[in-house]
Amino acid sequence: MLRRVLAKLILKYFQCIRIFISKALSTNNNLIGKPNILQPVIFEGLGKIVIDDTVTLGYPTSPLFYDTSIYIEARGKDSSIKIGKNSYINNGARIVCDKTSITLGSDLFAGINLEIMDSNFHGIHPDKRRENDTNCLPVVIENNVFIGNNVRVLKGVTIGKNSVIANSSVVVKSIPPDSIAGGNPAKVIKTVYE
Repeated sequence: MLRRVLAKLILKYFQCIRIFISKALSTNNNLIGKPNILQPVIFEGLGKIVIDDTVTLGYPTSPLFYDTSIYIEARGKDSSIKIGKNSYINNGARIVCDKTSITLGSDLFAGINLEIMDSNFHGIHPDKRRENDTNCLPVVIENNVFIGNNVRVLKGVTIGKNSVIANSSVVVKSIPPDSIAGGNPAKVIKTVYE
């Protein structure tokens, strides 16, 4: 019994130290909101990051809680990331907005290792791969979306309200509202009402 209590205390303070260090390492000065931060989160970039106060970042009873961090970057000065109310983003998420916007609606549930990007970040042509002058497109995830573990959402995608994205999917095209989609590339399988 004493050993279990001692272990919980050590883990709690270990996590508090990790969260404190990630705050100290964060460079973004345009963060608006005070989300519930349960896992280390690094906020980077010159753009605006708006997170509702009811958002929770990290989840203690999921994998990767003690050995990953969440990374949120609004890279360019005109880029923006917005996360709506009552959303839960699980451990190990990476959200990077290079030049446009990434908007996550209210009541989002996202599994571990979510990755959202508005850019390819490098050119395709061999002579232009080291250049960062790439085409960026906004990403929108509407309200009440459930995203499984290890999902990648790429530039220009809109995921419609109430949709479910299956585990390990790569979303390269928009998904209509009320859909269940999965695969690589993700395709609509059926509606959430079937």
